[in-house]
Amino acid sequence: MKQFGVLDLLLLTFSIGYICGLIALGQNTTMGADLMRWIVKPFSPLAELWVYAPLMTAVTTGILGYILNESPKLAPRLFLRMYLVAILTGMGMTACLRGIEIDPVPIVGMLLAGSLLFLPLWILHQRIVGNKITSAHLSVVLAAAFTGVGPFVYLMPDLYMRS
Repeated sequence: MKQFGVLDLLLLTFSIGYICGLIALGQNTTMGADLMRWIVKPFSPLAELWVYAPLMTAVTTGILGYILNESPKLAPRLFLRMYLVAILTGMGMTACLRGIEIDPVPIVGMLLAGSLLFLPLWILHQRIVGNKITSAHLSVVLAAAFTGVGPFVYLMPDLYMRS
């Protein structure tokens, strides 16, 4: 079992700070809503499936998490795990903010759009530590990107009600 080092702790702190910064930026600006409007255009045919998005996201995140834990070739996994955490956080925040009647689009839109940066960072981190990028790595990135579509679809009704 590999020891958790100082660099891993710094990356984790950076990742958590980045997610918190995205949430704060979405709360204080309209960037999240603007990004959401731009990202929703290609996915608008999926708007009718928004009810199924939480289930799809939970299932694909679970499958992807299992694959991550079982495959030593996909290590280091920090950025990919933080991406999955951000996706699940976005799904949960949308439901919670709807429950307390706050518009989730600016905050969650910024969180989801910003979390997409974790995918190329994971590939870059793989290259930095000397791992060869294989088709399995690219498949995992595509599966993770597919998982990220769910929260965008779940947020669509809020964007359309606002317009």
